[in-house]
Amino acid sequence: MTVRVLIICSANVCRSPLAEAFLQVLLPDANVSSAGLYAIEGKPLDPVIASLLLNQGIDRRSHRSRRAELDVLEQADLILTMESVQKYEVERCFPETRGKVFCFDLQQDVPDPYGKNAKTYEVVTIQIASHSENWARRIKLL
Repeated sequence: MTVRVLIICSANVCRSPLAEAFLQVLLPDANVSSAGLYAIEGKPLDPVIASLLLNQGIDRRSHRSRRAELDVLEQADLILTMESVQKYEVERCFPETRGKVFCFDLQQDVPDPYGKNAKTYEVVTIQIASHSENWARRIKLL
């Protein structure tokens, strides 16, 4: 059975597509996707994130944002949010997701780098890469 992982952030242009890219590389047999709670459909990947991914040999320039809707959430076996408030919102708005929603970083929220300086993007990228490895190990045990 293929594990279906959905990663959620706010706009689906920075954090969740970054985590999606890393997890897809780490879990080539999984179905990894991303969405945003407040995403505007069809927005391109943040150019800084696109560049950071390209530097690691991952081309996600074709990514377009999408909103986290019920049908997308229902298809996932595991939903990972970048912030605890996002986890709360997913479970509040979509109670049928309870039990399969977790924070990407179990200790603290992953900060949104959008519009911040290059160092913030780099720190968030390192944080997401590290947690992607942790989640990949957990998912392989499923």
